[in-house]
Amino acid sequence: MDDNRPNSLELAQTIRQRMAGRKLNHQKLQKLCCLVDGWWLAYEDAPLTRDRQACMDHGPLYKELYQFLSGHGTDPLPEVLAGPMGSPNEVPYDNVKAHNLIKWVVGRYGALSDFELSTLLSAEDSAWKAHVASQGHQVRRWEEIPVDTIRRIYTAKRNHEGI
Repeated sequence: MDDNRPNSLELAQTIRQRMAGRKLNHQKLQKLCCLVDGWWLAYEDAPLTRDRQACMDHGPLYKELYQFLSGHGTDPLPEVLAGPMGSPNEVPYDNVKAHNLIKWVVGRYGALSDFELSTLLSAEDSAWKAHVASQGHQVRRWEEIPVDTIRRIYTAKRNHEGI
């Protein structure tokens, strides 16, 4: 796999910049990142991000992003994400496919609330639900959702919606 792929922090920073001027909390940003990576896999062989979506009690999250943003709780995030070591980079601008997809996902899902996005990503036809069910509803916290599961779910969505 390409080591130059962005991580979830870089994806989150790019989405945050795309949504400048709009209120965005940790949960909503997490879910938008999961949607970008899921839709990416409907079209590409390798995941967009280096880190994987993982299981939490009520849906998928990125562990690295969770750790970076956990201090914000449900409060609106600042316009530029920053931590003790500075701000994460954005997805490189020469990755035109990724920027186009981020723009599409933000346009399609950006107006939904964090609760609506969470509901969408834990629905019966979600990758999270498919993985949890495949494990007999016994998954560990932060257990990675297999890329093939995410790809299968989003490819089915793409085909169903004719996208």
